[in-house]
Amino acid sequence: MIPKSVAKRTYLLTTIMFTVLMLFFVYRNAEMMKEQIFQQKEHELLLLAVYLDQQMPRHAADLLQDGAVRKLSQAEKIRLLNSQLQAALAKVGQEYKQCGLGYGINNERLAVYPPRPEILTRPFAAAGVAAIKQAYATRKTVTFTNDRNTLWQQPTLSVLYPHIVDGEVAWFTWTNARVEYINNTFMAALWQSGATFFLLWVGAMLILRYTFRQFDTLLSNVARQVVTKTDSPEQLRQFPELAPLLTAVTSLRKGLEQECAAKTQLNHTLTLLNQRQRIFKIFFTRNLAPMAIVRQEDLMILDVNYAAEQLMQAGREEITGRTVPALNFGNADSPTTIARLAELQANGYTAGLAEFRTLAGDNRYGIISVIKTEYCAEEQYLITLIDITEQRLSEERFLKAFHANPLMMSIVSLQDWKILAVNQAYLTALDRTYEEVAGKTSDQITLWKDETCLQQLRLHILHQQGKCQNYEIDIVTNNNEVRTVLFSSEVISLEDEQCLLGMFTDITEIKRYKYEMARLDRLDIVGEMAAGIGHEVRNPMTTVRGYLQIFQRKAELAKYHSQIAIMIEEIDRANAIITEFLSLAKNKKIEIRRANLNAVIQALAPLLQADALRRGHDLRLTLADLPEFDFDENEIRQLILNLVRNGLEAMTDSGLVTISTAVRGAEIELTITDQGCGMPPAILEKIGTPFVTTKDEGTGLGLPVCYRIAARHNAEICVHSSPAGTAFRIVFAAAGTDEPVRADSSGD
Repeated sequence: MIPKSVAKRTYLLTTIMFTVLMLFFVYRNAEMMKEQIFQQKEHELLLLAVYLDQQMPRHAADLLQDGAVRKLSQAEKIRLLNSQLQAALAKVGQEYKQCGLGYGINNERLAVYPPRPEILTRPFAAAGVAAIKQAYATRKTVTFTNDRNTLWQQPTLSVLYPHIVDGEVAWFTWTNARVEYINNTFMAALWQSGATFFLLWVGAMLILRYTFRQFDTLLSNVARQVVTKTDSPEQLRQFPELAPLLTAVTSLRKGLEQECAAKTQLNHTLTLLNQRQRIFKIFFTRNLAPMAIVRQEDLMILDVNYAAEQLMQAGREEITGRTVPALNFGNADSPTTIARLAELQANGYTAGLAEFRTLAGDNRYGIISVIKTEYCAEEQYLITLIDITEQRLSEERFLKAFHANPLMMSIVSLQDWKILAVNQAYLTALDRTYEEVAGKTSDQITLWKDETCLQQLRLHILHQQGKCQNYEIDIVTNNNEVRTVLFSSEVISLEDEQCLLGMFTDITEIKRYKYEMARLDRLDIVGEMAAGIGHEVRNPMTTVRGYLQIFQRKAELAKYHSQIAIMIEEIDRANAIITEFLSLAKNKKIEIRRANLNAVIQALAPLLQADALRRGHDLRLTLADLPEFDFDENEIRQLILNLVRNGLEAMTDSGLVTISTAVRGAEIELTITDQGCGMPPAILEKIGTPFVTTKDEGTGLGLPVCYRIAARHNAEICVHSSPAGTAFRIVFAAAGTDEPVRADSSGD
């Protein structure tokens, strides 16, 4: 028997050592538990921040990536994006009510949850500002603690997750949790762990005490045997009587443990297998996507779900027992099918588009995926089929309408503004090929006349969420011709990408026609005014001129001869102006006769040549053989005289005026060209308008008279002016075309 003092000391030392080790483990466990809770909470906050970033609305993400939007003020960004972002936060916040959430860019809040509009414009705390700077510098997630959070007014643990686009931070999300909530969780876990360790310690102490008592009893028995000499000294020293018992107990225990472990593992495996079978059965039968189980050996269909029955327009009994090729899933010998089978054998999975036929005989299109699996020791395929027939037909109808549309149409990516597709009308109008525009932005192909107008158009599209209606803008064709179009757009989705469907309506000719109509209206007004007052003014002027001529012959008025001559000259000039006014009259009578235009030009040539030589210029005739056609010789003579004299007056140095004629199909052209300095654009835009002139002493009625004469003859005047000179081209309809306006006509 062990002496009491030795057993007591040993028991006391063992108790102290065990207690110290237990306290050490309790302390270490508490530290590890606290660190684990914080790490777990950081991980949860990081996952929540990533999830929140994924919930960013696509439209808001596109806006935040736009350079123009990023330059807006915080208030404008909040007004533009807060409603969308707040809705996304509210959706996520319902699941994580103990956490604070938010979206931001730079040092600006865009939305927070729980919703607190008053803190949106407040600055971040110092810790938050430092974290934002670190995230923008490193482009990595930042975890930090905040001694006093703006939202909770308490210390928080926060995670800031930056969203990277093209190597730069486009925006960031943040999530936070109150440290008080984490500490409460830690204290609850600590109390639970402490209680567990305390019970273990009490149990260990009881077991230790019991063990010492048993050991003392055993040793007492051994000692008693030694005292009674019932055992040999060798048995006393090595306790050989305990060895077989210990060996037997150890062997039995290990065998029992192994048997129990194997049984437990088997039960666990069977339970998992049954659960998986039930889950798969529910997944298979209730899945909204058509699914089938096919035997790999002969491709026989073993089972289908209800969605597959609806798709194939047949019952389960009609489908099962058939082979997949019997359902006409594409061509078994096609390169696509062979490649998919090779991929299935190599990877155990394949997917792609497929054309198939239902048992009712309807041809359908779908996306098919095949997974190799094994069930009940039999190799099988799990086939999933998504019907996209309506989508495919809709896309085909859209493409036909898109390419056959006579208006210019384009599809542009809203992400980078690159052109994805254009129709033939677009290429024809711009005189370009598809390769020249595909994959490029409109400014790369120099589509817009003014870059500022392009930026305004894009901002208008963004503010209107992609919708635009009849936005007037100028475009430039490949041959540098400027055309005015009305641009309309609508946002569409192509393969999960937001795109802009644009339509261009060319209104260049319409604007030109409107301008011509307005100019003719002004001519009509001036002509009607001239017709109304011309004769009334001429009669008294004729009387005055007659008296002046009588005064000019009187000898007593000879000293006023020069003044009277000047007055007669001015009256003649006023009369000429009135004559030009009357030429503007819309309903002026003209005498239409069949004649040759070259004969009129040749008859005027000596007069025009003399006028040119008097001014130090030259006149050249280039006349082609012309057929006769109907026109008023006096009016055409006046038109030629006006245009030639304008050309002579426009040249300062020695120059050349050329009169040429030509036949273009059913039209006859008269062209008068000078070598003057040309007309400025401002005058060119108003040409033909009464009283518009570039000459100091001009009346501004010569060209309006020419335009009115051309209108009365159903002719068109085209003007081309440059610093090298000006060319007037008058196009007449030859015989067999529209009849010119007659003397009794009431309209042009």
